[in-house]
Amino acid sequence: MGGCEYAEIGSRYKASRVKVLLWWITRKSQEVADASPTNALLQVLATCCWALQRFLEVIDNAGLVVEPEEAAEGSSTLWAHVRLYAWLALYCSDRKLLLFKVRPKAHYLCHVAMSLSQTRLNFNAFHTFDEESFLGKIKSICQKTHGSTMTQRIYQRYCLCLALFLHHQRQIDKSV
Repeated sequence: MGGCEYAEIGSRYKASRVKVLLWWITRKSQEVADASPTNALLQVLATCCWALQRFLEVIDNAGLVVEPEEAAEGSSTLWAHVRLYAWLALYCSDRKLLLFKVRPKAHYLCHVAMSLSQTRLNFNAFHTFDEESFLGKIKSICQKTHGSTMTQRIYQRYCLCLALFLHHQRQIDKSV
């Protein structure tokens, strides 16, 4: 692992598992923070986790058009999460700790928070899990090929996967 790499959750985790993990991390970070009430870092970390978990809870339980109170709470908790995460990133960066990294997704979360308060539309209706799953498959093919032949190998391996899928499907159809 190089000096500029960050540990992170890979793309192979399902959203439902991440939500359960986030709930658990929120509970554990709160327990640790409660044991050290004067430690600002632990307090910020626990609040950052809680804010994201609470945002997801509000959005998951809301309808397509979010009620005004839910939209206000969801937007404010997501903004809190983004601000607190940025604080944690700056705190760790100042100490040369590679624990938090502000990624382009932080910018996207800012847009989600603004959009939620302005339009009150539940962004869950527009998520792209299928497209992200497809990109994950392409990424896994790319990682197993050499850079000079990557473009050719993507198409070859993807066509092979499709052929295997169709063959398997044909076998299932014949047995029914």
